[in-house]
Amino acid sequence: MGKMRHYAGMALLVAFGWYVLSEGIQRPYFNWDVVGYVASAYAAEGLRGAQLSQATYQDLRKATDPATFYQLAQVDAPRGYRYTVYKDPRSLQQQLPFYRIRVLYVWLMGLLHRQGISFSRATCLISAICAAASLGMTGMLARAAGLDLLWTPFIGLGAGLDMLARLSTPDALACFAMLLCAWLFLRGRRERYLLAMILPAVRTDLLILSVLMLCHDFWFDWKAAALAALASSLAVFVAVDAVARNYGWLTLFNFQMMGITPYPASLRIDSSIADYVRVYQRAALGWLRSLQGLPFVLALRLLFVALPQPGLKSRMVALVAMFSAYALLHYALFPLGELRFFTPSIIIVLLGVLAALAPPRTGQELPAQGGQPAAASL
Repeated sequence: MGKMRHYAGMALLVAFGWYVLSEGIQRPYFNWDVVGYVASAYAAEGLRGAQLSQATYQDLRKATDPATFYQLAQVDAPRGYRYTVYKDPRSLQQQLPFYRIRVLYVWLMGLLHRQGISFSRATCLISAICAAASLGMTGMLARAAGLDLLWTPFIGLGAGLDMLARLSTPDALACFAMLLCAWLFLRGRRERYLLAMILPAVRTDLLILSVLMLCHDFWFDWKAAALAALASSLAVFVAVDAVARNYGWLTLFNFQMMGITPYPASLRIDSSIADYVRVYQRAALGWLRSLQGLPFVLALRLLFVALPQPGLKSRMVALVAMFSAYALLHYALFPLGELRFFTPSIIIVLLGVLAALAPPRTGQELPAQGGQPAAASL
């Protein structure tokens, strides 16, 4: 019976993985961020000004139907944000620092472009592959935690992997990198230090996860390696910001939360504390009303009530704590409750809750590299 459930879980995982992959490739959403990432990819090839604008929108026009292109370029004509970016090359140029900081994503777009794939289509392909790979990584995490694979597809899709597969953003790539980091941590593998170093090149906010994991390892594991990896991760973050000429957190916060402008380089920073308080008041109410809040209530239950359970492995608890802290810190710095930012945290929290509820299993644990116990059976 156990083998039948395992093979059924594997078959279900493959079927759902194929579904996620095909959703991303065949039904891409082409959200507006595709404009910024395609422009960043062309800018990396040396295009500027009117040439950059022309190449970007020609690429998008070929990849999308007329209705989608209208949404990307002209939906708010004649004086709206999207229309201004479409018509004024200076405005498009000023959007680039928000997007070219996703170094690995833009590099992968360029790699696929050299194989004959348009930049617009490359965004869909990267997201689809990484979302499907994230579902597979969820299965590996479930196995490492001693959980039944039959749960895995429902956890992944419930957390939004099918949605990530359709977006023209680096969020599916970031999800895969975070889940891979979680699996390496859960297994006690040393390769997690190398991955932690480059996480900020995937998405700069992943520095938070690097710091959380490496601080844990500095305290409980290999101090020298953790400290070296932390310094490297910070160096990568600083280098990415400098090369991309990033506007910085405060400008991004004002741009996204206080009013989007087609010319962010000249954005005036709001100096009223009351305006920031109102943003966080709205964010707190939105979090409480959203589905994203529920998994983290479960996480608190796991961390503060289920901790005394003798069958619950300490590394799984630490993993849930780190991913919960990452999600809360991310929301505190950037209070936008879009599911795409929290998908990997929700996956880890749900796996942790299921691991806490699972009956104990007999058998030897697999030894983790470096002497750390792996949570192979609960």
